[in-house]
Amino acid sequence: MDRHRLSRIAASVAAAVAAALGMAVLASIALAVLDLYLSGHGLPTLTAPWIDSDSVHLSRADVVMLALSALAALVGGVLVHRAPGRQRQSAE
Repeated sequence: MDRHRLSRIAASVAAAVAAALGMAVLASIALAVLDLYLSGHGLPTLTAPWIDSDSVHLSRADVVMLALSALAALVGGVLVHRAPGRQRQSAE
């Protein structure tokens, strides 16, 4: 692999990680506010156990946050990878 391709892949991975972390923070804040609203009005909360087996314990809020983070990572990585970059100088 050439240097240009490796740097493009590294930039895509970095963008995907940054997008996933940013979305995780934003989603957790939004889900916490929504959960406070629901519990304040006597409605079932999003943090109640939804998948509760021997080794996996997830709530609906966990699943929503993980799905949004994965989607943000995919979109961020693809957008950076497909973004037009500097054209390489052809050796003449």
